Amino acid sequence: MRNKMIVVLSVALLAALGWGFYEYHWTGKYRLAIENQNKRAMNDLAGYLDSMETTLAKSRAGSSDRQRVFYLSRLAAQSGAAAANYAQLPAENTGLSYVGQFVAQVGDMSRHLTYKIAAGEALTAEEEDTLTAVHQRLIAVNQTIQELLVRIHTEELVWTTPGPTLSQRLFGRQVALASAEGEEGVAVSVRNGLEQLDANLQKLPPFSYTGDYATHAVSEPLGLPPVEVTSEQAAAKAGSFLEKMGLSAANLEYAGESQGEIPCYIFRQGTAYLEITQRGGMVRFFQDERPKGVRTLTAADAKAKVLSVLPELGWQDMVITATIDNGADLQVEAVSEIGGIRYYADKVVVRVALDQGQVVGIDATAYWAYHHERALPEARLSASDARKRLKADVQVEESRLAVIAKQGNEEVLCYEFRGRYGPEEYVIYLNAENGTEEEIKRVIMTPRGEFMQ
Repeated sequence: MRNKMIVVLSVALLAALGWGFYEYHWTGKYRLAIENQNKRAMNDLAGYLDSMETTLAKSRAGSSDRQRVFYLSRLAAQSGAAAANYAQLPAENTGLSYVGQFVAQVGDMSRHLTYKIAAGEALTAEEEDTLTAVHQRLIAVNQTIQELLVRIHTEELVWTTPGPTLSQRLFGRQVALASAEGEEGVAVSVRNGLEQLDANLQKLPPFSYTGDYATHAVSEPLGLPPVEVTSEQAAAKAGSFLEKMGLSAANLEYAGESQGEIPCYIFRQGTAYLEITQRGGMVRFFQDERPKGVRTLTAADAKAKVLSVLPELGWQDMVITATIDNGADLQVEAVSEIGGIRYYADKVVVRVALDQGQVVGIDATAYWAYHHERALPEARLSASDARKRLKADVQVEESRLAVIAKQGNEEVLCYEFRGRYGPEEYVIYLNAENGTEEEIKRVIMTPRGEFMQ
């Protein structure tokens, strides 16, 4: 009997060790896959930043309006691509941090200046000085990113400070690091380098310009309730939210406060990262970085999930306006539609995993920043009168009222006409009060979804 017990215990011990080694092996492979994904995003970000710096330098050197419009419009497109790659970095570095904010501002400013020059106006001395200041700051940001990229390829710099190895875990040995996370000096990881860059940008004075981001990045969030919450109250809200997402809140960990336009408390739970606003206690950002399984759901399934989840989380009267298929998940953009009018600034971005249909990402930054009761003038033009102002050969397929942000950035009520002109599709916005053509967007269809240019 005793020998049988020894055999049973020995088998159980071997099974436990085998399972532990299996888990450790696959955890390492998953970490490597995440590292490679981050490196790809970092490579693309570095490439676009380098192109942005070169393009901005050329725009400053050009003397003709034609050349300046060409380079500034290119700069706007490059900044959009850089921002998209920046958003693919891990959760701690997404959203309105100072690095992301700066990239967005460069693109916004270049779009405003392109519009101004194309309209026949000359740049002021102050605007030229701002271009110089932005260029100098862009040079510094680009240099830091390029140095991190070189170290990734030459020194195998990892994304986060490496944890202890298996032998260190088993025998308790620790490795002394030359520099701690978050401290000035030589970065010990890519994230550490980005944190140092972010901190350095915070120390610089803001530059002044006119543009959508400058005036639409409000001094305080318009959509948040005017009450401050404590970290304990935020933790309760975070736990409730995670349970609605089908996750356990048992091991919820408070991880500090975020920097940016909307101050938040940060929480982690396993693979999930969550930000709760300090004002109002609302979910600003959520991301579950769990590995995805085999895709079993369609895009229609994911959109239905979004439309059912948003009201449960307090976002009422939302309609889906765009989707991006990322393979393992579907990214869905939804905006407010009240009384038949769409408010494009009030946007929530949701990601749904296509293996089990769980919501794995939410970004409500824009919604909480801009959502408020509007006092807009009534439309003086009827829809049919506004439609007559379009080119005769534009074939309209959809039309509605919508509120958009115009250059210089007050919000304006428009008629939105979506249709075809020749072989291509466009969205045209006409001012509902005076019929002015406020904006034209071209619709680009790709395998991942449709994009606006």
